[in-house]
Amino acid sequence: MRRIVIVGGGYAGLHAFAEIRKRLGSRIRSGDVSLTLVAKDPYHTYHGWTGEVISGRLSVRSTLTILPTLLRGDYVEGEVQGIDPERQVVAVLTPDGVNRDLPYDHVLVATGSRDPFKRLPGLAEHGWCLKNTRDMQRLISIITNTRAYQRDWVTNASNHADERTSRRRRRLRESTT
Repeated sequence: MRRIVIVGGGYAGLHAFAEIRKRLGSRIRSGDVSLTLVAKDPYHTYHGWTGEVISGRLSVRSTLTILPTLLRGDYVEGEVQGIDPERQVVAVLTPDGVNRDLPYDHVLVATGSRDPFKRLPGLAEHGWCLKNTRDMQRLISIITNTRAYQRDWVTNASNHADERTSRRRRRLRESTT
């Protein structure tokens, strides 16, 4: 049996999983190939609605796709501790503290990008990463519960940055009046 392990539950990992499942579906069903995705969270956060979540038009839950349901059980929740190419295993620490080795014949690493907080002066102190639900919830809490954040600092490559900023300003005004 050929074992394929995908590390990362973001867009690249999920698209790769879907494409491999589509192309090798009969071989997966027959047991010739196993396909497993490893991600630290049991959900994927859809970024397209971040502005709506921050503005209060949608709940944070509306951005979540539950991975075990989507992947039909071909999923391991945990944080990857390392990949050993000699032994061909992905070492995973599960949420309950169990170390688990996932053997592979092929591994695809799709762990995403990092925001450049250290490269841009002032961004670490005044910027917000909005890539996952925890980030969105933290910002919503600050906007709702304090007047300290009267300034908006937005660093975002998407076309919706200005729209998100104006929605956040509107929400801040509404929460402080």
